[in-house]
Amino acid sequence: MPRPESEFPPRMKDHSLINFVTTTTSSKKDLMDLQLARYIFSTNTPFAAVEHPEFVKFVQMLLPGYRLPSRHQIGGTLLDHVYDQIHEDCRQRLQDKTVSMMLDGWSNIHNEPVICVSVVTSDGENYLIDTVDTSGYSHTAEYLQSVALASAQLAEQRFGCKIGSLVTDNAANMTKMRRIMMEDGNEIITYGCSAHYLNLLVKDVEVADVKGTIVTINKYFRNVHLPAAWYKSNGGKKLVLPIDVRWNTLSDCFQSYLDNWSIILRTCEEHRTDIDTEIFSKVQNISLKRRVEEYLMLIKPIAVALDKIQNDSTTISHAVEIWKELEQTYIDNGCTNILGKVRIRAKQALTPFHLLANLIDPTCSGKSLSNVEIDIALSYCAQFSVFMYKERGSLISQVERVVLK
Repeated sequence: MPRPESEFPPRMKDHSLINFVTTTTSSKKDLMDLQLARYIFSTNTPFAAVEHPEFVKFVQMLLPGYRLPSRHQIGGTLLDHVYDQIHEDCRQRLQDKTVSMMLDGWSNIHNEPVICVSVVTSDGENYLIDTVDTSGYSHTAEYLQSVALASAQLAEQRFGCKIGSLVTDNAANMTKMRRIMMEDGNEIITYGCSAHYLNLLVKDVEVADVKGTIVTINKYFRNVHLPAAWYKSNGGKKLVLPIDVRWNTLSDCFQSYLDNWSIILRTCEEHRTDIDTEIFSKVQNISLKRRVEEYLMLIKPIAVALDKIQNDSTTISHAVEIWKELEQTYIDNGCTNILGKVRIRAKQALTPFHLLANLIDPTCSGKSLSNVEIDIALSYCAQFSVFMYKERGSLISQVERVVLK
């Protein structure tokens, strides 16, 4: 007879190997591959990093069941996938929006000329639309116009957005290109970058011998080993050098020199036999120090205006206010000798569209505009609003309500 089950010892529970193995599903691996690729692209990390032995060991310690993609996959299918994802995300965000387009010329790491085309929304979000390799082409105004119009068409076709305005720097070819576009009756509003005009204003008032002398001193105590070590041991702070593509660094250069002048002088006196005699002489020159102070007083208001105008929340209507404030600052400070230069740059920067924007902006309401500027804004409104708005009359009525307040 078979024995009853109660007489047998209790059966042990089944233990599966799955409890001792870390697995990665196909869908999870795809997500991890994409996230790794996005990290590599966003940080400009070399693709070969995924095959570095130490990185492979690190990933295996985190998740033994995950197999890293190869560098060829990173630069191939994964790059295409991430590009398509980002492109679609940008298209959804830009769909049916009116945006401002920006053109700027650069050189890539191979020193090849490239024009970068980007757009900015009314919310301040920036999107790169295209990069145009201009190798073999002369950057004439006519060629730049063709690039601008082709880029505007590309933005509308690929991203579904409408280009309402175009802003560029103020090089002669860009300025001519904007003028040609306006003369051709193009509905895209064009104007120059106010921040760039302010940077040009700094150069207008530049005193070359003062700048060169201070740059020489700062370089000496930054780059020559022993003087740099002595200066640092005396408590000297970092000395700034001006960089052409980093606006406001000239102001920072002078400020850093003046802030640390006493330490620089003490360093020179403590090591007078080792310090370059020409440098020592320049540091001791009180007249030079006063000229730097006077020069800084001239360009500091421009630096403040630059910071304001480069703020993410600044609009072209606010740009009018910033230029007006800058002019008034020089009047209040008695610096009437450069008012003419300020007004010339302001006139170049502020188009009738700027004045109109300032007039209808409820935060400005054209309060800082002269009667002549209000007339210019109204004339522009009557002449060109048909290109910007479907209902021309509604805009004119809005402007009239503001003016009558």
